Amino acid sequence: MLTSRPNKLAIEPPYKHDANGVRDKHYRLAKLRYKMAKFYYYGAVDRPSADDVEHAAEHFADYEGHPLALGEDEFQGVSETGIPKSH
Repeated sequence: MLTSRPNKLAIEPPYKHDANGVRDKHYRLAKLRYKMAKFYYYGAVDRPSADDVEHAAEHFADYEGHPLALGEDEFQGVSETGIPKSH
């Protein structure tokens, strides 16, 4: 299930020096880790939690049709980015 795994945590950018002005000896490794995480997870959307899925199911429990009632002529497909072509 999508919600069975935790979301990836955001990594904060590293600081060369701490609050007392002492240089961090692991700064270069932390900087590399931050850049890799930024590259791999930039723009990632968090998965919905189990509570979010249950809440959405409650909204559509009594609804018989499709959640988005569209007319026959309205839907024209979507582009490669997921935006409806009618826009």
